[in-house]
Amino acid sequence: MSLLNRRLLSVAEVFLFLGFLAFVGYINRSGRTELAAGLLIGAMMLSIAFVITVVLTDKGGSDLLPTYDFFIYPIMIGSIFMPRKLIIPFTLIEILFIWYNMLLGPHPREIIQVRGTPLMWLWLARPTLMLCITAIVSWLGSRSVEQAILRADHAEELIDAERLLSAQSQLLLQQQ
Repeated sequence: MSLLNRRLLSVAEVFLFLGFLAFVGYINRSGRTELAAGLLIGAMMLSIAFVITVVLTDKGGSDLLPTYDFFIYPIMIGSIFMPRKLIIPFTLIEILFIWYNMLLGPHPREIIQVRGTPLMWLWLARPTLMLCITAIVSWLGSRSVEQAILRADHAEELIDAERLLSAQSQLLLQQQ
C-alpha cells in the first residue's frame, strides 16, 4: 500500500521494524529472553505513546481517550512470555505516561478546559483502572505459566535422574 500511495518512508519503517524484530529474535535465541521480552514490550509501548503524542495532539477527547486503552495490549501480550516481575513496572510506566500526557501534554481546547475539573479525574480513572485490572489478571496468569514451566523443568530433571540411575545400574550389572 505504501508503494502504491508513494509513501516510501513507510516502506523504510517496515524494514526498520523487521530489522528490530530480527535483533530481538537473535537476543532471544542467545538466551537473554528477559531482555528480548522487555525490548519487544517496550517497543510496543513506545509505538502507542508516539501515536498519542505526535498523531493525536490536535484531536479531541473522543479520539484521545480510547487510544489510551491500547496500552492494555503490551501488558496482556507480555504476560505470555515476559517475566512476572516486569508486568507491574511496565504498567506503572504506562499509567504515568497517561497522567503526564493528559495533565501536561498539548491538547485542543476541549481537553484543556476540562483540566482540574471532576471530569478530568474520571477521564484519568478509566484507563488507570483498566490497566491496573489488566496488570493484576496478567500477573496472576503469568504465575500459572511460570509454575507450569517449573513443573515441566522438574519433570525433565526427574527423567534425566532416572536415566542416569538406570545407566549406573546397567553399568553395575555389567561389572558384576
